[in-house]
Amino acid sequence: MCRLQIDCRLLKFFLRLLLLLMMAVPQTKASGVFQLQIESVRNIRGETASGNCCDEGLVTPDGCKDPCETFVRVCLKEFMDRVTMDGYCTFGNYTTDVLGENEFKYPLNSPDTLIQLPFDFAWL
Repeated sequence: MCRLQIDCRLLKFFLRLLLLLMMAVPQTKASGVFQLQIESVRNIRGETASGNCCDEGLVTPDGCKDPCETFVRVCLKEFMDRVTMDGYCTFGNYTTDVLGENEFKYPLNSPDTLIQLPFDFAWL
């Protein structure tokens, strides 16, 4: 064990001091807000991400006949090399109301297009 009596006392002292310091450190909690501001959207042809018309009509050379009802969905996930729309939104999700049609522009800092996702965990 200890070669000298004083070495053991010193070691025990430092271990007790370390234990007291660890107990005195307050617990911390991570929290914050992920924010995204939508300023404008431009969908010239009026198509969905899959290339179909929003009204399920046929895509013509000029695009789709009826305008889309555009909304935004935010899904926070763990890191992915290739982002996909399927799967669980691990860190939260939010979907806006309809913001406009195929093309619209909002003033900067518009409350209608500010998306906020609060979190209370350590961000990766």
